[in-house]
Amino acid sequence: MKHRFYTYLIILFAFYPVYTLQAIPSAQPEEYIPDSLLTVQAIRNAALSDPDRALLLLNEAEKRKSFPQYQIDWTRAQIYGGPKRMERMAAKWGKRVLENDSVLNNPQYYFNMCKNLIESMIATRDYEEAMKYARSMIDVIERSGNSTSNHHNAYWAIARVYRAMGDPGEAYTYMNEAIRFCREQIDIKRKREHPIVSDELKLLLYKQNLADWQQEDGRTADALKTTLSMQEEIERLRPLKGGAFPHKIPDASFKAKEGIIAGKLAYLYVLAGQAGKGREWFEKLQENPLAGRNPDLVRLEIEYYKHTHEYGKLVGKAYRLTDPVAYDDSIHEQRKEACLLLADAYRHLGKEGEANAFYETALLLADSLNRRDNENNALEMAT
Repeated sequence: MKHRFYTYLIILFAFYPVYTLQAIPSAQPEEYIPDSLLTVQAIRNAALSDPDRALLLLNEAEKRKSFPQYQIDWTRAQIYGGPKRMERMAAKWGKRVLENDSVLNNPQYYFNMCKNLIESMIATRDYEEAMKYARSMIDVIERSGNSTSNHHNAYWAIARVYRAMGDPGEAYTYMNEAIRFCREQIDIKRKREHPIVSDELKLLLYKQNLADWQQEDGRTADALKTTLSMQEEIERLRPLKGGAFPHKIPDASFKAKEGIIAGKLAYLYVLAGQAGKGREWFEKLQENPLAGRNPDLVRLEIEYYKHTHEYGKLVGKAYRLTDPVAYDDSIHEQRKEACLLLADAYRHLGKEGEANAFYETALLLADSLNRRDNENNALEMAT
């Protein structure tokens, strides 16, 4: 999860129209790189398939002063924190962004960069720094005179820092405050007839995080209650389904949210000893047009089969998640987890040979992930 935030930002900007990227040999002289490839959006596009090439283009953009320095540094931070998976480097460039007057004098820029930095700090377990930047977000809101309801982003960040530090009590306190502030923000915007979709989706995200924590902590009844409140929220948002942001929720996005809620309710009801209701929600998940195609929904189907002990069906669903072509990077944490799931399922089915094969693959992936992390850490420390 830790890299998905940055990759999401890069993908988000990639949807905007940009000049068509053309293949450029790495040995081509820098003076022949056309200016059309030295824009923020073009470089973000390039980073999705070749982050090293994107960084070279960014260096050339810096030489030519193609766009402001803070944007160059910000883009570097996003590339290092996303495709490059080098969080310390992301933090280094993110801090430099915050030193730029253009960012210091713009509360929204400063606020957004702090959110990016917190992701890197959590990833590198630098919780003291993460907390510092999370609280600075609150300071920025108060200095700018904005409504305190804007605190929800900062409180969400603080909650996640406490969770990562192993302090669930404080994590729950701040997450509940984030939810409260977010509701206030929605009410204020609704009265002013401002778009509310982005805040409504954040509210669903906060509740999803809360339900996940409650489940992890063995609080099944609380997790079920939180997820049922998410179902109430999605029904309330149904009139906003279809259309474009920021006034509407695109159809695919709405269906994905519906599927996630149905999938969570399915296995939570099973855990709560209400298998019948679990089956009803599982059938709703399977009726979702994105079922079987959306990776998040596939994982929820697997979770359901795991808790109902339907290991044969679990194998059928989880097998595709072990395929390297399913990921942008064959050495992927989620691929390792899928291999462990299959190893466990085959063991329950009495197929020790298949179980051992997937367990060995998971070990190899774990070793590769650790080795890459160590290499990146060494490189980052030396830079």
